Amino acid sequence: MSARIFADNAPIYWNAGLVALPSIPSTKRPALKNWTSYQANMPSSERQQDWLEQYGDHGIGVLTGTEVAPGYQLVGIDIDDDKLVRATRGFIGDIPSAKRGKKGETIFGLAPASENIKSTVLRGKNDVGNIDILIGGKFTIIPPTIHIDTGQPYVWVGKSLAECDLAKLPIINTRKLAVLKRVIGSEHTAAIIKGVGTHDPGVVFVAELVAAGATDEEITALIAGLLPEDYSGDSRDELAEWIKSAREKRFDEPKNKKPASEKQSAVANKLAHSLGIEKFRTDLDEAWVSIPVSGGGRICHPVKSSGFSGWVRYHYFEATGKPLDASALTEVIDLMEAQALYKSPIAEVHVRYAEHEGNAYLDLGRDDCKVIEITKTGWSLVDESPVRFWQPPGFGELPVPEKDGDLSSLQDLLGLNDLNYILVVAFILNCFNPDGPYMALLVQGKQGSGKSLLTSILKRIIDPNAMEKLGLPKEEHSLAILASQQRLLSFDNTSNVRWDLSDAMCTLLTGGAFGTRKYFTDNETRIFKFMRPLIMNGIGEFANRPDFLERSIQLDLPTMPKHARRTEKQLYKAFDEILPGILGAILDCVVCGLENLDRVDPPTSLRMADAARWIVAAEPATNFTPGSMLQALEGMQHEMMTDRIINDPLVTALIKILEDGPFEDTVGALHQRIQLADPYNKRLPATAAHLSKAFQRLIPMMQEIGLRVELGDKTRKGKMVKVWLEDELAGNEVDNAF
Repeated sequence: MSARIFADNAPIYWNAGLVALPSIPSTKRPALKNWTSYQANMPSSERQQDWLEQYGDHGIGVLTGTEVAPGYQLVGIDIDDDKLVRATRGFIGDIPSAKRGKKGETIFGLAPASENIKSTVLRGKNDVGNIDILIGGKFTIIPPTIHIDTGQPYVWVGKSLAECDLAKLPIINTRKLAVLKRVIGSEHTAAIIKGVGTHDPGVVFVAELVAAGATDEEITALIAGLLPEDYSGDSRDELAEWIKSAREKRFDEPKNKKPASEKQSAVANKLAHSLGIEKFRTDLDEAWVSIPVSGGGRICHPVKSSGFSGWVRYHYFEATGKPLDASALTEVIDLMEAQALYKSPIAEVHVRYAEHEGNAYLDLGRDDCKVIEITKTGWSLVDESPVRFWQPPGFGELPVPEKDGDLSSLQDLLGLNDLNYILVVAFILNCFNPDGPYMALLVQGKQGSGKSLLTSILKRIIDPNAMEKLGLPKEEHSLAILASQQRLLSFDNTSNVRWDLSDAMCTLLTGGAFGTRKYFTDNETRIFKFMRPLIMNGIGEFANRPDFLERSIQLDLPTMPKHARRTEKQLYKAFDEILPGILGAILDCVVCGLENLDRVDPPTSLRMADAARWIVAAEPATNFTPGSMLQALEGMQHEMMTDRIINDPLVTALIKILEDGPFEDTVGALHQRIQLADPYNKRLPATAAHLSKAFQRLIPMMQEIGLRVELGDKTRKGKMVKVWLEDELAGNEVDNAF
């Protein structure tokens, strides 16, 4: 094993989003004086490099208490008694990652940040060991660091933390910790572990667990794990009766609990139905209600949302003059959720814009819920919508569009050149495609080019929201949450889009499902399903994956001349004046698109053919020269892909190699040549396997510049590959022998 434990392993954990720190050799302490400061802040790349050089031969550990999933912190359950391991594992459930040293085991999980769990020691009684709760910046050694007592490395039980989907670690909440505290703090635990005379201690022990909040399944797992593996007594058979008896005696009810008011809950339930609520569920089994509003429209809310809870409380107080008890409100909400899920029809819920029976509908965000109906013959403001709309928190209002509007006022306002103006309009029209798919708008430019202003204006045109400028989320779950509550996502000052988030954005643009574990559950999945357009702005090339770029429109904004600059106050005032006309012109384009779509063939020159088809169908209403929008999109995408691929370090290395002529050998041999061509470039594929994967990703872009890669079959030497420049082989027959 390499002696450079920290140097070999730390980058792996940093890349996984974990704060890895060096440990002092032959100790369990971190080598850094200020190590607790990194709980909330990943060390910078410069500091990481310094640590690798200075502490490369040290051991390695990770900080607990760091946020590794939205709203959840890494927690370690350090069991120092082998007799408790089976019981704790059975109680917690599926455990992807744990570590073992000399004895016991440390299990890793997620602690809800909202519960403010503290590091503590759960102390055992009667020769039962302790359990340490590691959180709040506590440092814990991880493999393959050498144990100070055994002289052997720590080992992973299951996967390493770096190999796990951290969001799927088991939930360790305050209830579970309370149960664990009762388990090892009971006077009767030792008797269960010994497996002798377990009846009387077992009955009392079960009652204690029931009082602590343990479920029947958890109690069964705990008893099974505490009893000796060779236990042959009757306690397992009697366990169900012990649990039943404890629950019948109401050990699980807190003392002095005030019973919920059935009268209040019954009144609130009847009142809600008398006001015309309708319950329904989505095809993803989410419970919703539709509520009538003054003016004839309806608005939707998730049953378990602050919006609906507030509505119930408000109307109850208006009807009775009394506030609704929290327990009664909970009863009402739970009942309506059950009725929505099991006794109500399935329906879709939309945010801002939707298609229905060949028409499009735009939610203006008005209190009266009037919407714009768009058909093949025109558009108008209507009182009732056949589409169910939700107005999430922060949902902004659009003005009533004006007839005979003009899009060109937008070009004048933003000072766009003709090409960028055409591309901006193309993106806007794509956002108003009733069926999708959608494209991303990537806005690049130096400081002072108006990137943030442009994205802000487009957001206000398409989907105004209080959360106008968002930071790029760190992972897929956060992206899904944002997409569930906004029609258009707008990310400001983007510096880099990671590969996993890039893949998620591709799914978002073209339509797909996101599956994440429900908060506060161990084995339930929440599914998000939608299509959304998005905007990102930043300096430099912040996105570079080919599949994402093929779904994107890129704008390169020049720096605004000083004489042309206006204050934001001036710009937004002018924008507010022209917005109704801009909206009217956009809706005219949608009418045109609905009318022409069936007569337009998908353009084959673009990856996003269906997206471009809608733009071409709507183009006649823009007054652009016919074909100019498709031409602009084709030219933009070719230039964007070419620029990206020319600057790719792998392409640069390949072109250098091809100066000696075409290459034909194994992927491994090519990887060696690449390393020799640029030995210090860490952006190049680290292994031959990584090189093969890089080819799969880059081949479409390489073709744009005439760089051809042909992967062959596996041979005894390895996987074959052929690389050449087209101009070098022009007129020659390409050998496809392998």
